[in-house]
Amino acid sequence: MLKFGRRCRNQLSRFSTDAELKKESAQLVNMDRVLPASISRYVPSDTSSFLVEEHRLTEAEKITQQVSSVTPWLLFGVFAASPFFVMKYHLDRLSTSSDPSLTKSTTETQKPTRYAFKRVKYEDMPEIIERRTPTLVGIVSNNYHSVVVSKMFEEIDSIFEQHGININVILLDATTADGKFQSTYKPSLAPYCQLITPTATLDRSVVEYEGTWTIDSIMQFVLPGKKDDMHDEIVTRSEKMAQWHDELFRNRFVMS
Repeated sequence: MLKFGRRCRNQLSRFSTDAELKKESAQLVNMDRVLPASISRYVPSDTSSFLVEEHRLTEAEKITQQVSSVTPWLLFGVFAASPFFVMKYHLDRLSTSSDPSLTKSTTETQKPTRYAFKRVKYEDMPEIIERRTPTLVGIVSNNYHSVVVSKMFEEIDSIFEQHGININVILLDATTADGKFQSTYKPSLAPYCQLITPTATLDRSVVEYEGTWTIDSIMQFVLPGKKDDMHDEIVTRSEKMAQWHDELFRNRFVMS
């Protein structure tokens, strides 16, 4: 009985579906009679057709139909491909920025500045310490030895500049410092010498000089193992310094 009931329901549903299809077909057949001619010609004779048959359209309408049917697919293709083009653009930029030649050019452009040789006050030291280049500091006062060392540091700065060595040379006037600094670096016992070097951790390494006061010794302290490349220049500057020192001594102590 159950099987018979299911069979009856299937036949009834099939009959109802066939009836609906016949009714829809009849409506389409009579559509031309109901609608005006200007509209009925746009109704496709095949209900499964996506486009209106070309024989029903004018030439302008054919072009419009073709454009309107193709344009969505073109836009879909553009939008689907755009992420890949954007990704390729950024990858090309990254590969260009990692070009060794461009990196070298950028590094040269961003090369730290070498500052001019000068005598500074104690209050100027924070700016000196923050520099990205090593700095040779001569701590001097107004005594005789400080005058000699000041001239020596000027000659050393000339050597660095002539050979393109990016090391700053300055003179710090100890008489302008506060009491705590002067208790460690007494102006009456000046000169003193320090090499301030920036580190990878953004700290500063400060090394005290304890050698003899000659251009050769200080150059060895600043550039260990590299001063041989400047040997002739160091000898020339040292001879010039000795002549200047003799003249200073004569004017200060002999002629006075």
